[in-house]
Amino acid sequence: MRQACAEGVPPMMPCTNMVEWVDARRKGSGKPYRKVKKHHSWWSTYLGQEVPEGMVPCKGAVKIEISVGHGCPCCSGPEVEIEYECDACGGTFYPELPSNTGDLEDLLNEGVITKAKNKKMQAAYVAAHEEAEAKRAKYLKEQEERFAKNRAKAAEKKKLIAEAKAARKKKAKK
Repeated sequence: MRQACAEGVPPMMPCTNMVEWVDARRKGSGKPYRKVKKHHSWWSTYLGQEVPEGMVPCKGAVKIEISVGHGCPCCSGPEVEIEYECDACGGTFYPELPSNTGDLEDLLNEGVITKAKNKKMQAAYVAAHEEAEAKRAKYLKEQEERFAKNRAKAAEKKKLIAEAKAARKKKAKK
């Protein structure tokens, strides 16, 4: 695996979901973070559903968890379950990937997707994600500038009110 990573092959499979990210704040601390508002898998597109507007490809990597169950001792041997989860969007629905031993055998017997095809797909994901991140950064910068402008106006207004109050007090003392 180390040699494959050194050659430029990603160690994990990229996520195939389309997602819509929204900015949110944590309760209590108020720290900003991003969460997924909507998921749209490629399977939905394959079944005829159109990709909703505003969705971008998820840039996360799919983590794989393999567990062995005991199964039925009289009928069959141990069952192997394979579960997937994206580390960015939390998606768990990947029907194109094997979910049990039979599917895994079929995949290994057929072979894996070629490197060139995988690189094209990954390049498209990265380009779309970078474009979305640039738009988000621009929006956050504009929002911060707007907040700074409003804070400056509020500070100026507060200063004028304090000066007027001081002038009234001075006039009342005379």
